[in-house]
Amino acid sequence: MPAKKYKYAYRKTITLADGKRHDICANTKEEFEEKLLEVQLLTKQGIVPTDMTFGEFAKIWFKTYKDGANLRLNSKASIKNTVNNHILPYIGELRIDSVKPLHIQRIMNEANKLSNSTSSKVLAAMRSIFNAAVDNNLIAKSPVGITLKAGGTPTPKKSTLDKEECERVLAEVKNPRAHIFALIGLRTGMRRGEIVALHWADVDFEHHIIHVCHNAVMPDGQPTIITDDLKTTAGERDIGMPADLEAELLEWRKHSSGKLVVSLHNGKPLTKSAFRSLWRIIARAVPNKHFTPHTMRHTYITQLVESGVDLSLVQ
Repeated sequence: MPAKKYKYAYRKTITLADGKRHDICANTKEEFEEKLLEVQLLTKQGIVPTDMTFGEFAKIWFKTYKDGANLRLNSKASIKNTVNNHILPYIGELRIDSVKPLHIQRIMNEANKLSNSTSSKVLAAMRSIFNAAVDNNLIAKSPVGITLKAGGTPTPKKSTLDKEECERVLAEVKNPRAHIFALIGLRTGMRRGEIVALHWADVDFEHHIIHVCHNAVMPDGQPTIITDDLKTTAGERDIGMPADLEAELLEWRKHSSGKLVVSLHNGKPLTKSAFRSLWRIIARAVPNKHFTPHTMRHTYITQLVESGVDLSLVQ
């Protein structure tokens, strides 16, 4: 059947192996013959041309391979954030079988302007999605080259605060909520999510102990989820409360009406944006150092080891 002329200079409708009809359109004879040959080759390999976009398949991929997998909530939130913020804006509307290595490189060029951690996550997500598309006969070959590597700014070396810097943080951070967050972090070494999820019921004033048994998952633009899914199997633990922390927690409790030790004014868990605002207040106290929430944990552990505690016992 000869090619028909419509809106395009060349157009032909063919029937695929699955019975569906597929239009091949082009403005030049050379382009038309190239597209026709490509469809014929793919059909021989058992691959049926599809109108599914990358964004549509990415949703199926996440639900099937990630949401249904035995992953921690924080891990799922991180993967979803990577796909939504760093991949979909560039190729989400493209047909999955039309994505080329050029598109992938452009995405990596942008990701490489960020941290190495982010760049690595972007590359890993794209590689996994396109490999799944190959496995499901949607495309013949992944556009993510096997030699493609992540770039980005290297993660700064873990730092600790010295005693003077610790005291400066506690002295200069006047915001009550930010101050109590910093005090808990420096005196207990609890992780960010553990502090955000800390319930008053977990603070045992009678025995001077904090029971760590909850964690917070803070997705971008969504409510925070409180879970008992801790980062490690050894994450559930009891930590002794120093006298200054216990005294300030007792005072802070007088002004707290919710279940959480650190929360929004309505008693709900801190959102990711609220936490970022809180942390900026804390970080200003040490402007010349790479100071993150994990710095407080690293500082606490370093102090324990320096005092003679066996590192294997530090959780």
